[in-house]
Amino acid sequence: MKLTKNLNLMMLTLFAAALMVFIPDLSIADDPLGDKLCNVAGWMTGTTGMTICMGAVIFVGVGAFFGKITWGVCLMTCAGIVCIVGSAEIVTAIDPEATGCGGV
Repeated sequence: MKLTKNLNLMMLTLFAAALMVFIPDLSIADDPLGDKLCNVAGWMTGTTGMTICMGAVIFVGVGAFFGKITWGVCLMTCAGIVCIVGSAEIVTAIDPEATGCGGV
C-alpha cells in the first residue's frame, strides 16, 4: 500500500512538471496575491511607511527614556524599522538580479 501511495505521488508530480514544461502559460499566471503584497511593500517603503516608522521611533524612544521600555527593545524596534524600510536594498544585496515589484 505504501508503495502504491508513493508511486501515485511521484506520477502526480511528474504530470505537474510535464504540464509546466509543455504549457508554460500555466506556470506563469497572473499573481493577484503578489500584486497586493507589492502594494503593501510600496506603502511601507513610501511616505506612509516613513510616517509610521517615525511615530514608532518617537513613542519607543520616549518610552525608553522614561523607563517603561528597555533600551534593548528600543534598539530591536529600530533594527526592525531599518529592515522594513531597507527591504528592497537587502533583497538586491542577496540577489542582484531579483526583479521584485518593479523597483519597490
